[in-house]
Amino acid sequence: MEEHEVELIDYLRVMWKGKWLILVCFAVAVGMAAGITLTRPATYTQAVSYRLVELVSPLGVSGLDDGRLLAAAQEASSPFAGASLQVKVEEKGDGVQLTLSGASAKEGMQSLLKQFAASVEEQLTRWAREEVARTIAVLELRMRQASRQRDLLKQRAAELGPVGPDDPFLSSLAKEVAGVEAQLADRQARLESLRSAIPGTLFTLDETSRSPISRIGPSLRLNLAVAGILGLFIGVLLAFFLHYLAEVRKRTQAEKEGPAA
Repeated sequence: MEEHEVELIDYLRVMWKGKWLILVCFAVAVGMAAGITLTRPATYTQAVSYRLVELVSPLGVSGLDDGRLLAAAQEASSPFAGASLQVKVEEKGDGVQLTLSGASAKEGMQSLLKQFAASVEEQLTRWAREEVARTIAVLELRMRQASRQRDLLKQRAAELGPVGPDDPFLSSLAKEVAGVEAQLADRQARLESLRSAIPGTLFTLDETSRSPISRIGPSLRLNLAVAGILGLFIGVLLAFFLHYLAEVRKRTQAEKEGPAA
């Protein structure tokens, strides 16, 4: 059997013969990529970090921890997530970081961030209101206990009857009654302050950092480069495939003409 060795020049001849097909595939791919890229809306991204700077709590309300802030941020970010907008909330240092990315104008991105901050503050305010209500309930319970303790001490002192002013037991009861009454007065003042407190003033949500709005897509250069390479690849494959079909046709025709001759 006669062996036929294919050289590089043979491949180049095939490619040169199908150069117009390759160029057409290249132009079509690049044109489609450019059209799709230019008609798609621009995609922007921005990251903002928040931290719970201060919790003004002279009234005995517990402070906000990072877990509470992260949970509030995650709950506030859920309505913003959609098909064209990606939302990412993660812990960063002693606060949280929100990253928005998606098809939106720069003004729209700023508006979304403002809505997010307002929603976080609303979640934290609701939590603070619940904590204030819980603290008020605890104070009222302790005041009732202290009132009963004071009444029992006074009743015990009355049951003893008249005694001398230097009686040590009476002095001890008087001190206990005075101490309980002082606790009642202090708790009553705290209770009145809590009832008039505004939950939104118990904390401060601070914006610690904000990255500039940057465009992340679509990238015209990258899409054109990928489409151009893909178009060339498809054009070369088509050129070799058509060359193969032509060779098969020639062989078949030669086999038919051979017996006829």
